[in-house]
Amino acid sequence: IFFRLFLDRTIMKFLQCANLTYLNSILDGADSGDCIINAKLEAYSCKSIKTDKRLSSQIERRLVEEAAFARYSPDLLPCESPSDMIQNLALDGSFDSVGEPSPSRGSFSLLSGLPTKDNCLQTYKFLILCLNHCYNQEFDFSCIPHTEMHQEESLCGMKSTLNSIIEKFSSPTMTFLELEEEFWNVLNDVVSIAECEFFSYLPEEGDDPIQELESATLWSKHYFFYNRKLNRMLLFRCWAQSKSLSRGEVDVPYAIDDELAMDASWD
Repeated sequence: IFFRLFLDRTIMKFLQCANLTYLNSILDGADSGDCIINAKLEAYSCKSIKTDKRLSSQIERRLVEEAAFARYSPDLLPCESPSDMIQNLALDGSFDSVGEPSPSRGSFSLLSGLPTKDNCLQTYKFLILCLNHCYNQEFDFSCIPHTEMHQEESLCGMKSTLNSIIEKFSSPTMTFLELEEEFWNVLNDVVSIAECEFFSYLPEEGDDPIQELESATLWSKHYFFYNRKLNRMLLFRCWAQSKSLSRGEVDVPYAIDDELAMDASWD
């Protein structure tokens, strides 16, 4: 069960960064056979975000019910407070993702690795707000399953993943080694990556809300750098667009066959 949360009262400030604008001009339109790969970097300030208590309580309640429905019958849902239920469910691992995580990726446990439950809920809220803002509030990402949000375990793993993406944007005028150096230098200038926590939002195939926003989108991936000290979050998102769908081409062999069959019936 997912609740649609109302985040319009919550403000996350977009940060204008000239060096990110320069990188974004490079990470644009890489030809990859039958699709075009695009990528974009955006920085946000998490300072002085205005929220109401209802937002946090709704997030807690949704996460609790999501975990409870995965383990129990709806008739057996606990009646304790959301905060107590989160504490109890987290202690027995009910918030862990289903399945084996990759070597460089861990499940987004609501308490694991974070000083307090409140800090973890705040981080989760910031990730959701960041997604909402980067897509201009056209989709409410508060309804996505929390299991699609992952915590990356190391900078090394994050670098390996992102390097495999930005390599597609290398060119004769900027080799991969040059682009790699520029990319990580800029990210470090903006968000001090050594002090960051790393997260990713990787929608499951066939359940990607970005495909609802842009019909030509084949897949999308989102990677977050969150610097708690600076109260700053940097989002790297990439997506693939079908060339044929972008041009509005439609596969109509069946329509043509039906027309030929109709002509034949009149002979």
